[in-house]
Amino acid sequence: MKRTEIIDYCKSLSGESGHTTVLQIYNSQKKLPRGYAVRLNDAWCATFVSAVFLKFGYSDISECSCLEMGKKAANLGIFKKPTYNADLGDIIFYDWNSDNVFDHVGIIVGKTDTAYIVREGNKSSSIGNRTVYKSDKYIGGFILPPYEKESSHLDMILQMIAGVDIDTLYKLKGATGVKDEMIRIVKEGY
Repeated sequence: MKRTEIIDYCKSLSGESGHTTVLQIYNSQKKLPRGYAVRLNDAWCATFVSAVFLKFGYSDISECSCLEMGKKAANLGIFKKPTYNADLGDIIFYDWNSDNVFDHVGIIVGKTDTAYIVREGNKSSSIGNRTVYKSDKYIGGFILPPYEKESSHLDMILQMIAGVDIDTLYKLKGATGVKDEMIRIVKEGY
């Protein structure tokens, strides 16, 4: 499962058809969390997050309750406190009432130095984005799903030209070798 896949898929879901798709994916699990099938009129923010990850085969945090999803993440060791500097594809919880109970959840699809752009289900009964400032007091925490490492452009260029990724090149040739290889690639016009 890759961050880019999660972000692209979550951005593709919108409107009533997106809501229906979310419910179909979530309710098609062989074993529903706590045995509960989500209905059309239920709150569905956690169901949205779960469905996006289920689409790519990740079910460890699947849940229709924000609170229960947070507990699962904590038990897996992938929950981070509100002060964590989250990345794209990470999951963000909100605690609107500052009572240490998660009230809402979404997936970070954009980021600036000061804010996150979050894709959410059940945002005004639809799927939409919300801007959340990193300093906002109602951020309850984050989940860091176990993503595959994605290649950077540099990794892809090195793979094509040198036949190895940057980590392997570093291990084989050290920092000077990486620098030399980059100089060679630039001189050859890549």
